[in-house]
Amino acid sequence: MKPFSEMTQEEINSMTTEEFLSVSPFEKKSCADCAHCKASMSLWCRNAEAIAYRGTSIPGVIKCKFWKPNWRYIDRKYRTPENGYVKPTFIQKIISYFTNY
Repeated sequence: MKPFSEMTQEEINSMTTEEFLSVSPFEKKSCADCAHCKASMSLWCRNAEAIAYRGTSIPGVIKCKFWKPNWRYIDRKYRTPENGYVKPTFIQKIISYFTNY
């Protein structure tokens, strides 16, 4: 199988669910794992550059060049310093909890 970054949209669409889920979120760069995607009543992209580039705030993009990891939804096995993960302090966790809900 080709590396995900070299696959065309047709090849990505023909992947099985298991194959797609096995790909690292840092290769997929999908809206589901993006920090710019916010939800209260529904799911919308909040990045102004991405909205202007795509012409919509509706998510559903793979390989988005504006993608930023949302560590809350990324599997723990990818939470490494190489991927840019910095373990939050106790105070940061409390602040994040109350500002995100």
